Amino acid sequence: MNFELLKLTTMLLGEGSVSLNKKGGIVKFTNTSEELKQFFKELAESQGYKVKIKDAKNQVIYSTELAKMLIKKCKNFRRRSFNKNGKKVYSITIFPSEIFSLPLEKLKEILRIYFTCEGGVVIGSDIRNDEVIVRICHPILCKQFLELLYKVNIEAKVRGRGLIYIRKRSEIVKFAKEIGFIEDVKAVRGKHKGTEKNELLIFVLNRH
Repeated sequence: MNFELLKLTTMLLGEGSVSLNKKGGIVKFTNTSEELKQFFKELAESQGYKVKIKDAKNQVIYSTELAKMLIKKCKNFRRRSFNKNGKKVYSITIFPSEIFSLPLEKLKEILRIYFTCEGGVVIGSDIRNDEVIVRICHPILCKQFLELLYKVNIEAKVRGRGLIYIRKRSEIVKFAKEIGFIEDVKAVRGKHKGTEKNELLIFVLNRH
């Protein structure tokens, strides 16, 4: 799998779905950010896939070839738990193995994409509670993501239901320098909705 497809796959593991049915393959990216939707479209088109706008939040690629390839690499794109015999279980969903052997600079790009799709900056009422977060409820993906952060020497912890957080100022500085967020992408919820994520990151660093 080439690097552009790995980036596309990362976006889908964060905010997408991939399915196969009798009519063929359906690859869907769901996000309200115009910048991320454009980023997804450009990645898909660079690989020869046509993106259709389904509605304000969803973009779709109809491709059996792409769906089969992605499922082969990630096993599944189902991230929520479901009940099986009275127990809460998760499908096997993984990051493609190629990501773990990427050169560091490319690995940082993968992390930047996922943080931008699923993460953000929390500005606490107390500066001790400022943090960079990303939520990954799926246990396998969460564990793998922590491994990827370890590879780039960033210390992160987990609390609650898959909330990965970076709180130490030294680690937030490294995050800002080495990873950060995709340029121009804004927060889409909370009291800082509409503010660029990188601006929020700079604000946190400046007040510590």
